[in-house]
Amino acid sequence: MLTCFDGASRFEVDWYDFQDNLENPNGAWTERVGRNGKCLTSYSQPGDDPNTPSPVYLETCSSPANYYEQWYEEWDGSSFHLRNRQTGRYLDTNSNGDVYALPANIGNYQRWN
Repeated sequence: MLTCFDGASRFEVDWYDFQDNLENPNGAWTERVGRNGKCLTSYSQPGDDPNTPSPVYLETCSSPANYYEQWYEEWDGSSFHLRNRQTGRYLDTNSNGDVYALPANIGNYQRWN
């Protein structure tokens, strides 16, 4: 279960890996909410403060899926770290359950099962 922000509210979702509808997948995946057409997405811009979290939210999946909607699943032997294909930032959270993206920090909140 993952808590995400859809622009209006927070909610928990089950997410699933897909590799269809990708142009040049290069090992990346889209993380989708069931089959409702929403993709886990995170945008950040060059020059953004690396210590400022980038928002992570759900948006209608692009066709083909854009690189901001694609994630690399990096296995460390016990859990996954999800790195955004376009931004290079990792899916992160905190003790409040907020979800965002930050540069790699080897913290437990960047570990996903």
